[in-house]
Amino acid sequence: MRDGDAALMEASLIAVADAGIDIRLPLFERFLAAFPERRASFISVDASAVAPQLAG
Repeated sequence: MRDGDAALMEASLIAVADAGIDIRLPLFERFLAAFPERRASFISVDASAVAPQLAG
C-alpha cells in the first residue's frame, strides 16, 4: 500500500455506508470465491457479516 491508500479506502467505505449500500455478504462471497480454503476461518459467514453491526 502507498501513503493515502488507507484513507482512500476508508473514505470509500464510509461513502458506501452513507449511501445505504450493504456490501457485507457480496464481499464475503467474493473473498471466499477467491480463497475457498479460508472458508473454515468463518464459523458462519452470515454471523461474521452481521457481528460488527451488532457491536455498534
